[in-house]
Amino acid sequence: AYETPQHEVAVDDFFLMVSEVTNEQYEAFVEATGARPPQSWAWRAIDEARALYVKELGELKVKALAEGRPIPSRSEFDAAAWWAKNWRGKPWAINADETTAPVVYVDYQDVKHYARWAGLRLMTEFEFQRAGRGSSDNFYPWGNTPDPARSVTMDLVVDGQKVQPDRPFPVASFPDNATPEGVYDLCGNVWEWTSSPFVPYPGYRDL
Repeated sequence: AYETPQHEVAVDDFFLMVSEVTNEQYEAFVEATGARPPQSWAWRAIDEARALYVKELGELKVKALAEGRPIPSRSEFDAAAWWAKNWRGKPWAINADETTAPVVYVDYQDVKHYARWAGLRLMTEFEFQRAGRGSSDNFYPWGNTPDPARSVTMDLVVDGQKVQPDRPFPVASFPDNATPEGVYDLCGNVWEWTSSPFVPYPGYRDL
């Protein structure tokens, strides 16, 4: 609904990577620059920090009861906030079976830094649409009809069986997902960052 009303935009020629940025590619950036690794690579350190947090809360509860004070309120462990504050010097690793999966848990500044390091830039919203739709107004790279066998979504079908993916698939896992130019996963797998601000289309009205 937010992508209305339909209108035409002139898009100059541009180059686009054929797949999403992989963990392996992003790892080279982290190793070269000392940038913050994605939270998903630090599950072991985060699990240890969560266990310590729960232990400390338990100790505070026992002490409060012993002293006749109100039990301190319990808040959930915020893994993202903990990693953002404590990542320096902490161990991290990419699972061997996820090197060619798209990198996730990267914020807008992370992505801009990676692109600059790699000699790239973020695509705009309209370049993203142009790449996925070609010169048509199709909803998908292959047409207007959803096809659960072509892309990684919660409706994914593999070999005739419905699959509930619990993590991204390796990039370019589905040949029929590619655009005529050979770009994969513009539909499905993970969300994409663009350089465009989230602003109304010309003439937009709330439905």
